[in-house]
Amino acid sequence: MLKLIGAGMGRTGTESLRSALLHLGYSRCHHMYEISDDHSLLGAWFHIAKTGQLPDWHQVFQEFDAQTDWPGAVFWRELSAAFPDAKVVLTVRDFEAWHESILNTIAPKLRDRHLVTDARVRARLEMANTLVNERLFDGQIENPAVAKPVFLQHIETVKETISPERLLVLDVAEGWEPLCQFLDVIQPDAPFPRKNTSSGFSVSEGRK
Repeated sequence: MLKLIGAGMGRTGTESLRSALLHLGYSRCHHMYEISDDHSLLGAWFHIAKTGQLPDWHQVFQEFDAQTDWPGAVFWRELSAAFPDAKVVLTVRDFEAWHESILNTIAPKLRDRHLVTDARVRARLEMANTLVNERLFDGQIENPAVAKPVFLQHIETVKETISPERLLVLDVAEGWEPLCQFLDVIQPDAPFPRKNTSSGFSVSEGRK
């Protein structure tokens, strides 16, 4: 059962947050990594993308105690209602830096998804394009005139919807302190994870 919901969009430090949560003792954190590595998880998301029907969220996340990144973050509102005791972390980033990262990592994979020969990888990219690019950005995630207001409004909507005592707005550049204070845990004597930079983005796997 989810104890923490990540509401931040992909490329806002979601993998760094995932790694930090695992370091703090969370057992398993749902992330696009998980769908990349465990294709049995793709079915529920593919069904949502194809039908628009929402699943039993408790079943989808039955093996997880945390969630960050897309596609889960697309449904932050539904997840926060389904798991009312879970805390919410909204990872944020400067728009220009975020969009440049999108253009250098995710956007080319979505644009060229039809060229992918591996059927499972192609299905995952189709799912991501439907649930992220089309659902959130009207199919125009590469267009800054479209992406910017969506990105900024997302942040404001989360902040307006989730009660302040339940929500942490986090720039992962801040490191351990705000996260550990929010979770009421001891700050580790280790560097905060810095994961999945644009230069290290896996083109073959399309991880976010």
